[in-house]
Amino acid sequence: MKNYRYAVKALVAAWVCLLSISTMAQLRTPENVPITFYGKVVDQSGQPVDGVKISLLVVTSHLEKYDTETQPVTLETDQKGNFTLNGYTAYGINIVSIEKDGYELSKKVILSYNFGLVPTYTPDRNNPVVFRMWKKAGKEPLVGASKTYKITPDGRPFTIDLLKHEGKPGISPPGDIIVRINRPEKLAPGKKFDWSYSIEAIDGGIIHTNTDFLYQAPETGYEPKYEFSAPATNARWAGWAKEQFYIKSRGGQVYGSLEVEIDTDYDDHAVFKVDCALNPAGSRNLER
Repeated sequence: MKNYRYAVKALVAAWVCLLSISTMAQLRTPENVPITFYGKVVDQSGQPVDGVKISLLVVTSHLEKYDTETQPVTLETDQKGNFTLNGYTAYGINIVSIEKDGYELSKKVILSYNFGLVPTYTPDRNNPVVFRMWKKAGKEPLVGASKTYKITPDGRPFTIDLLKHEGKPGISPPGDIIVRINRPEKLAPGKKFDWSYSIEAIDGGIIHTNTDFLYQAPETGYEPKYEFSAPATNARWAGWAKEQFYIKSRGGQVYGSLEVEIDTDYDDHAVFKVDCALNPAGSRNLER
């Protein structure tokens, strides 16, 4: 009887081991399934773009080899901007490129889709994945730079001349924006705190945006100031922020785009980093 119990335990242990190996293998090499993918390419105005070439890789798993295999596929959009991938058994696709002369693909698109063990995409002919491209109008001379400024975070103003890439404390026109960052003077390590910042356009206005492209400043809709606050009670609190803006300044003679990052705790100061593209000719064209 004793030997029987040992044999049963050994059999159960072996089964658990095989099950664990099988489960790990499936996690490493997801199941292949028949796949269909519907996509649509549109421009910045939402109009379909035909003749766009899509290069992608169909990814197939090999459970027995603990390995994957990729197969290159090339597709092209029709007159309605649509493209379809089907006829393959795989667990995912990776889009390598979406290209057409005179257009630029958004940097915010998702390029990988899984169909197998943990699907991230469900095929729907009436709801294709939309890929946005910018139809270029032609570049103009821009003034651009990426620069970081150290700001005392007590709410005092800090003026930045974006054309000269210069900043200094106080309200000191000429310039383009006035930045204020506010947070407690002393910070407890690992503790949340209330903080805020604002950006004010000098002799102009500012627009906060989440657009895919920062290539054409709007004609209207500008506000004198943008304000942001992060209460310590916010469940999604962070001590930093990353935002995009359009601005016009100097009486509408300068239009520009700003990509800014704020770090509220850097050597007892705050850091304001700005990557800008400005058109000093009064044009709203900001193509780089």
